[in-house]
Amino acid sequence: MRLLIDQVWGRIGIKQTNPLLQLYISDPRLKLSIKPPVLTVAQDRVELSIDATACRADVNQYDPIEFIRVCAARAREVVEEAIARIAEEGDVLAAVENRNPDAIAELARENGLDREVDVELVPGHLPDIDFRIVKGSRDFKEGKVAVELVQGHVKVNLRKGTVRIYFRQSPELHIYAVGSQIDLHG
Repeated sequence: MRLLIDQVWGRIGIKQTNPLLQLYISDPRLKLSIKPPVLTVAQDRVELSIDATACRADVNQYDPIEFIRVCAARAREVVEEAIARIAEEGDVLAAVENRNPDAIAELARENGLDREVDVELVPGHLPDIDFRIVKGSRDFKEGKVAVELVQGHVKVNLRKGTVRIYFRQSPELHIYAVGSQIDLHG
């Protein structure tokens, strides 16, 4: 008799899920708060003062208070001169009664126009001119830069992979006895 051995190999099946790695990344950022510097410059300037009081006084132009004083003084002089003149004219008219026929002609001659006229068009004094330099200013205010770091984050999401192994077909061993003779000796 013979033995016939037949073998069927086993089959392995594999079920797997792939692993998955997901990274969620937020980048780091710098926040800058900037206050710019400021430079303020005021330029030098010149102050000019002109005093023309003496010039104007030469051509009879005065400030209001001085004008009042000058006019009051002139009025006083005119009144005193008028009183003196009226008194003289009274004396002259009295001479007419004393038989002086030329007294009225003399009076007309004295009260007539003056032959000399004094006209001033150009002032006798120059104006007082003065100036001064006023220094400008410079002001500097420093700027500032504030830096703030906002950190980035990395979020990791890992899904594990799996491997499952199973037999799709189990291994088999088939042994058959073929024939009926048994040889015990040999």
